[in-house]
Amino acid sequence: PVLDPNIRFENVRSFNTSRGVNKVRAADPDLIVVFGTKILKGEILNIADLGILNIHRAMLPEYRGANHDWWICINRDFDYFGCTIHYCVDKIDGGEILAKKQYQLSGNDKIYTIRCKTTLIAAELITNVVTQFKNNCVHSQPQPPSKLWLSKNLGVFGRIRGYINFQKHMKRNFRPTTVECYENQ
Repeated sequence: PVLDPNIRFENVRSFNTSRGVNKVRAADPDLIVVFGTKILKGEILNIADLGILNIHRAMLPEYRGANHDWWICINRDFDYFGCTIHYCVDKIDGGEILAKKQYQLSGNDKIYTIRCKTTLIAAELITNVVTQFKNNCVHSQPQPPSKLWLSKNLGVFGRIRGYINFQKHMKRNFRPTTVECYENQ
């Protein structure tokens, strides 16, 4: 797809710097939506009147933090693939939840397809949530305290263990089907 040339955009190295904050403040946004950004903190969190929404590619509160796909695989928690839309607050992935949807693995999934499929769920969810804001009917629920999963604790061996767990899960739960072929007689 091609980005609409009428939509103004500008690259900003960090939204946590005074330059980044000033750029966003100058745009005077009512609502900000972020996806795949670094942790937002400080002044930026208070600029938009309606807040900042984060698209988080895992189920909250169970998988706060980074590299959720790998942590889910390491922990063999395969029911926690999905997406959550939540408010950004000063606690990482700790804001009130506006929407979430689980993703069930299918037999043709690979470890690399999960991010694509959760991104499609994200698009659906954020569209619904923004519509709720537009119609002034937003509902959210607070999150209970939960563990924070950090990238620095993952490492190469963690990824290998996650990959192995994923492969074992797929073999155990999605047996390949055989197709018999017969020649025309």
